[in-house]
Amino acid sequence: MIICIFFVFEGIYNFARFGSIWETGHNFHNAAAKFTENIQKYGKISVHYIPINLYYLFINVPQLQEKFPFFDFSLDGNSILFTSPLFLLTFILVRRRYWQKKEMIYFNLAIIVSIITIVTFLSVYFSTGFIQFGYRYALDFIPLLILLLAEIASMIHVLVLIPLFILSILINMLGALWFLKIFPG
Repeated sequence: MIICIFFVFEGIYNFARFGSIWETGHNFHNAAAKFTENIQKYGKISVHYIPINLYYLFINVPQLQEKFPFFDFSLDGNSILFTSPLFLLTFILVRRRYWQKKEMIYFNLAIIVSIITIVTFLSVYFSTGFIQFGYRYALDFIPLLILLLAEIASMIHVLVLIPLFILSILINMLGALWFLKIFPG
């Protein structure tokens, strides 16, 4: 019932903006020129984009440089595991002891399935979120990662948790300074 109400309001909102309940504004998106050829060849949604998006989401790390801010981040995005190393701790959930309580099994599964669903949809999109620090579309599932971290944080030794937390903040500060250097004002 609640989902139906959401779709009704979404349709009214779309109709008010674009004259159609089905149009979300996606067809009005002016993509950067670098994406034009791929959009014409594969469309805006395609399995062709999966390797590109997963690369920038999980693998791409910035190049080191000698001058401040010491990293040359990619405008196409950088690995969430590099920009927020604190999220590496979510891999601890594969350990059996985090799956002992029945209510936590459902909680963990719901979050993991939600994250996988979101990443699946994001990975077929034509853009990585171009002109950004980090991986912009990860913001769609970061709250779910934070819920997983909250569950396991009390079981992580403070000498692991605090340095990863501080490192995540420092990397994001450097990324913000890099972004301001590239796009001043």
